[in-house]
Amino acid sequence: MNLEDINLESFIDIIVACTSIISIFIAAKALKVSADTTKIQMQHNMLSMKPVCEIYTANYDDGYLAVEIQNKGLGLMCIDSIAFIDKQGIAHKQLIACVSEKTNLSYLFLEENKVIMAGEKLKLIKGNNLTNNERERIVDELKGIQVHIEYKDVYFNKYIYEDYIKFVDCWQYC
Repeated sequence: MNLEDINLESFIDIIVACTSIISIFIAAKALKVSADTTKIQMQHNMLSMKPVCEIYTANYDDGYLAVEIQNKGLGLMCIDSIAFIDKQGIAHKQLIACVSEKTNLSYLFLEENKVIMAGEKLKLIKGNNLTNNERERIVDELKGIQVHIEYKDVYFNKYIYEDYIKFVDCWQYC
């Protein structure tokens, strides 16, 4: 071996070593960017995948009446507890308990830990072919009942919804 070959081999070894160090540095930076992106995506999901609870009522002249819980958000809504507080201040677990006569009504016995998908509705009370007197009586009994719902999202963030049941005449929307 001559002197020129040794210098060339040393130079190639130095280039290979530098390239390896730079590759390790780039890989470490790529791993950090990936971890940061995952963290930002998780924060985005937590902010945007929230459930939004709302009570919806329907009262139509054709005899149809309904009270529903709607999830108007983008995430799952898991109901932890629900209470319907009547005009005397008594809390009930079921909305149907606030109605004196239950004829011609179908109703749901709502259980805790009930999950409502995004965009879905859950009918609490539904009446078909009700007479005007039946409809008016039920509306008068349910109007003004306070609804208190505690629920959580898929990330176990807790929310509270409180409102009063209101009925709007159908002619305002029809």
